Amino acid sequence: MSQESYYGRIIFRWTASKREIIAVASYIIIAVFIEYLVTATFMNFGLTEELMLTWRIPLLNDLTVSISPVLHLVPLTVVFTLVFSWMHITKYVIYATPKLIKIEKIVKKKKGEKRALKVKTFKEKTSYITNFPMKISNFLKLPFLKIWEKLGLARLSQFLREQPFASASIKGAFAVLATFLTFMVLTCLLENPDTIYHLIIIFYQRNPALLDFVYGTHIAINSISEMLGPALWVPSTINKSLLDVAPYFRKTIDTSLRPLFKVFTSLNITTKYLICQNVASWTSAFTSILYGRFKSKSWKTVHRS
Repeated sequence: MSQESYYGRIIFRWTASKREIIAVASYIIIAVFIEYLVTATFMNFGLTEELMLTWRIPLLNDLTVSISPVLHLVPLTVVFTLVFSWMHITKYVIYATPKLIKIEKIVKKKKGEKRALKVKTFKEKTSYITNFPMKISNFLKLPFLKIWEKLGLARLSQFLREQPFASASIKGAFAVLATFLTFMVLTCLLENPDTIYHLIIIFYQRNPALLDFVYGTHIAINSISEMLGPALWVPSTINKSLLDVAPYFRKTIDTSLRPLFKVFTSLNITTKYLICQNVASWTSAFTSILYGRFKSKSWKTVHRS
């Protein structure tokens, strides 16, 4: 890893060090596994290869090598896209140590000293109001922090703070893969709008105890609402209002989105697969590029000031 620092920034350049090779290899394994799951899922829905590319190698006893453009080359291209997107975004996630970040704060402080005094006076007057949500947030976080410490994850957090490359690698991987999976799922739902409905039915069929619990809870809430009356039982009133509005809302959504759903649902499984892969991978790549542009502009602004 080659790096230079100024104004709280680490200018990171990828090298062939052992640590970076391990990081890249680990990320490739994760990306390949995700692509395997995506391709296997579409194969379960009927995805097949209609055109296989076959080569014979006479020097190796007529060894035949077959490659599928849809099942092999497309996932391989997506993996390369995810890897390069991660490598690009990691360069801009890395920050310097607190000592270097302090330089940036000093520069900003000298420029806006008078304004800072005015803001400080206003903050002192409204400190009780502004700090109240923070106090509630800290109170709610306290049990989770105790569990975090008991599991020994606090040491992991400390290690990541001391290792900017490891922290940036994990953050970059999470950002790229989360974007990829999110848009993959959204595109699949757009192509198959009844998927959630069928998955819920299958889930309840395989978990009858949970279905009984949900149904029993619904009956109990209805009985309580009948005892107290709609005026005293606020959830019942809200539930009734939502049920009254639901048909009109569904009709509006169905009317506006039906042409779009009709276009996607009429496509064959291969086209749906290619659209999902392209949308998810291109979105991840553009997100990485836009993040890099945004951070570059912010660093240039700080450097000029």
